[in-house]
Amino acid sequence: MMLLSFVGVGLGYSILNSLIGIYYNVIIALALYYLFGSLTASLPWASCDNDWNTDACGDPVWNITSSQLLLLLMQAFLSQF
Repeated sequence: MMLLSFVGVGLGYSILNSLIGIYYNVIIALALYYLFGSLTASLPWASCDNDWNTDACGDPVWNITSSQLLLLLMQAFLSQF
């Protein structure tokens, strides 16, 4: 004999399970979208030539050598002291 007071528990559990499943599927879909978007030849977020960019957007400097990068990182680290 089933208790009528616990009938809604199973229904609530099923609805909660469905919502959590949708939530995780959206996260996986976004991860896959950006993964495949990053495999293109030109990344959409690598330049400021897009419609969604603001005036504060600046193109990054890509022609820095590893020794210059190391020097900049050391200077930034030592400037904290």
